[in-house]
Amino acid sequence: MLAAINSGAYVSQINRSHAPSVVLQSNNPVINKARELTENLHKLPGIPADARPEDIQKHRNNLLTCLDAVEKTGNWACQQDDRSIRPVAVGLQGIFEEALLSSLESGDVARADIIFTTANPPTPLCHSDALRTPSLLSNSVASDAGSYDTVISRVHTVPALLNHPSVNLCSIYSQERENPVDQNVYDDVCLAHPDKSKFYSLCSGVPLPDNLSGANYFVVSKDNNVNLFALRITQANKETDNCVIFTRDEQQKLKDLCDNYLDNVQAKYPGDDNLGKFMELLRQNYA
Repeated sequence: MLAAINSGAYVSQINRSHAPSVVLQSNNPVINKARELTENLHKLPGIPADARPEDIQKHRNNLLTCLDAVEKTGNWACQQDDRSIRPVAVGLQGIFEEALLSSLESGDVARADIIFTTANPPTPLCHSDALRTPSLLSNSVASDAGSYDTVISRVHTVPALLNHPSVNLCSIYSQERENPVDQNVYDDVCLAHPDKSKFYSLCSGVPLPDNLSGANYFVVSKDNNVNLFALRITQANKETDNCVIFTRDEQQKLKDLCDNYLDNVQAKYPGDDNLGKFMELLRQNYA
């Protein structure tokens, strides 16, 4: 059963010591909204607006195939080159974020807790006029219109989630951006959001394995059910050849994130209560 921070919200009231965490997927309003958006949006994340109609439809079909796998099995994994993976995986992530914002506004979702674990600060929060700097984008992303579009799309959704009163956001990253301009943009975002219980940011100084880079969204519905949407992929400044999206029955991946990265971070900062709060959220959901 999944839990949310300080909400008392659980998928069920079974004793956690006797049952694994299980996500209720049949009543996930954000996944439902994401499908609606994927089917109907004229401008989809992961493909430029001026793309040929047949290319847009192909991209839409790829997104729906990914979403079908996530809905039916709780897991979508892909091993291809970066230009093939990123427009679909991060494109769907952008759609999910749009769906989450819409569901928060409609009242279908009561609140959300988001945990980013990345090598550098989240790319959408480092946006500046120098968006194409190597600090932010790999050559592959900068030169591929679909991959680049995923970065542009999330420049809107991530700040909107950060500023939403019903969202708690945690960003734990290993090291600062190489370009000080990009890092300064992010630092200014942190200064503008001083409440660390709502926006917690930490440069850990602890190396992050590529397979643990990504995002975890714990979404509390109006019915007090908690659903998970999680992504494992490198940031836009580092090419990859694999990606995983998961929503249920994958609690081992949350445990791996703690065992192989976040436990080391917490050991380095043992008295950090805000870090402890987000760590407890993860632990509750794989115990």
